[in-house]
Amino acid sequence: MTIIITSPDGQPEPVSPTEEIYSSLYALADHFRERGSIWRSATYSVSQEQGGEWKYSVQFTY
Repeated sequence: MTIIITSPDGQPEPVSPTEEIYSSLYALADHFRERGSIWRSATYSVSQEQGGEWKYSVQFTY
């Protein structure tokens, strides 16, 4: 599984996923596979709103 982390601000510093991210995505993939369908890609977006609240979203491509 390839994990790519990018910044909408175009930050040039490379960011590596943590072990928790890897293990969580593998667990989620196993869960989907057990139910008969696995995605080709999953795109997660995380942003902080002006008031300090966090916004999360995910898009799966099958």
